[in-house]
Amino acid sequence: LGEIALGQGRYEDASAAFESVREGSARRLDAMVKSGDAHWRHGLHLRGQGKDAEAEAEAKRAQELMETALK
Repeated sequence: LGEIALGQGRYEDASAAFESVREGSARRLDAMVKSGDAHWRHGLHLRGQGKDAEAEAEAKRAQELMETALK
């Protein structure tokens, strides 16, 4: 579901789907990276709308997810 939502530009739905993957799952790492991508894309979309503060929050969340995935 996350992949479909991401492809449709429904970034919030995509990140929620990816973040719902349970810890300990073999798919968790991939899901966290994809959630980070969804947050990053959402931030770019918001920045294009002039919503810089919200875009910055999305970029920060994307970075947090990527750093967590790399640990």
